[in-house]
Amino acid sequence: MTSTTTSTPSGGASIKQVQVEETEALVSERLLQLRIAIAEHDLRHSSKKRGGAPVARADDDEHLLRFLRVAKFDVGKALRKLVRYQAVLAEFGAEPLTAVRFKEVFDAGVF
Repeated sequence: MTSTTTSTPSGGASIKQVQVEETEALVSERLLQLRIAIAEHDLRHSSKKRGGAPVARADDDEHLLRFLRVAKFDVGKALRKLVRYQAVLAEFGAEPLTAVRFKEVFDAGVF
């Protein structure tokens, strides 16, 4: 049985710390890739019929991370899920329940 050490003998970064940094770098990279994919999708599919409205908000990391996590960080799958989500919202005339909107609804006494 082997034991896992969490620090190096020379006092360098621990293995866990390096893993966390690598994970954070991967998440940041995938978020950037998804933002680029959203922008490309919006450019390809913008039309006067839709009013040129963007498919998704590319500025809300938490919103985009939800789709990346569900798609296991596959940018293509996350984009397809995001596009479908936005289409369903548009079909039913709903808007996404953001933190600000949730607070408005909550303050109105709905919950």
